[in-house]
Amino acid sequence: SVADLTAFVRSLAGYGFVRSVDGVRAAAPERMRSSLPAIRPDHVRFLLHPVVRWTVLALAVGMVCAGVARPHRVPRPADLLWSDRGSAVVLGQLTLNWVVVVLHELGHLLTARAACVPGLITLSTRLQFLWAQTEVTGCGRGPGPPG
Repeated sequence: SVADLTAFVRSLAGYGFVRSVDGVRAAAPERMRSSLPAIRPDHVRFLLHPVVRWTVLALAVGMVCAGVARPHRVPRPADLLWSDRGSAVVLGQLTLNWVVVVLHELGHLLTARAACVPGLITLSTRLQFLWAQTEVTGCGRGPGPPG
């Protein structure tokens, strides 16, 4: 229908994909908010260097080789139960899991920032689960001003 087409064109204009409609210039897309705006691309540009990629790959291969060379050193599920108090184990695991999630999402954000793309870390729920994600919807708009 015409209403659906109009809404579709407005959404395209909102992303900066449409410059004008019937000769009327479309409004400029609003700039996406960004988490940790003080971190500038020049602060984290090193993350896109090939040496970083090869270093991470070497660490992963090294961990696999260490696990194969000394299988008795690989943690077992029973090693997660480091206390007789179940509550302490659950709270410890939840804390450790969220530290890993935050570091993971921060990695997305810093890599996007190194490429001059705005990123926004958000927390939401999906069904009953707490969910963290990094929105980098600014990727489709191309490199923009830092921040």
